[in-house]
Amino acid sequence: MIKFVIEFEYSDSKIAQEVNEKLVWLFMDAGYDFPLVAPEPQGGATFGIFDPVTLPLKPVEPNLARSSAIGLFSGLLTALALTVLAKLHRPTTLANS
Repeated sequence: MIKFVIEFEYSDSKIAQEVNEKLVWLFMDAGYDFPLVAPEPQGGATFGIFDPVTLPLKPVEPNLARSSAIGLFSGLLTALALTVLAKLHRPTTLANS
């Protein structure tokens, strides 16, 4: 099986989606016969769209609450680890007797 990726990027997402769809249909209608594609019993190659182009419902945004929680937890864990390491590696001193 051979897979093709057809992409068109443009600042307006609706235009980009329309152009992508048009490019896919033009490619499929052209009737290319690739020797590497396994032929069907009739001798032709099969083309199909496995993942159609779709626009996201909303823009992808970072999750501020999750990122803040991860940063806070990581900072506290690092501070705890450094404190334990500092206590374990404290130089010993002999008391003057």
